[in-house]
Amino acid sequence: MTGRVSGRCLCRHLDYRVDPDGRLSVVEDDDAVFDLEADTVLVSAPLKANTIFMGEIPGLDLNLDGSVCVRAGSSFTSVRKIFAAGHVVRPEASLIESLVDARRAAMEIATFLNA
Repeated sequence: MTGRVSGRCLCRHLDYRVDPDGRLSVVEDDDAVFDLEADTVLVSAPLKANTIFMGEIPGLDLNLDGSVCVRAGSSFTSVRKIFAAGHVVRPEASLIESLVDARRAAMEIATFLNA
């Protein structure tokens, strides 16, 4: 083994046959079990960011679901010097989408600090 992490993977896929209730059925493929080696593992677990305390920040705009409002396509909030990204902005975002948002936020913060 060359990777620092190893594990056994079981892939599942959607079978495109529709069951009597009109849903796609999940099928396990016995040939889709394999060992995987990696140097890094990113774990994505469903979670909800705790934004309750953010309602106490004067001037910080929140959406109806409690997520933080940001300027479209950025991490700028309604309060100068407060940036937001990831699940506090988009609760439904995937891990990859949150990482992209965080990278953008980091670049915006660096630009802000260097201005």
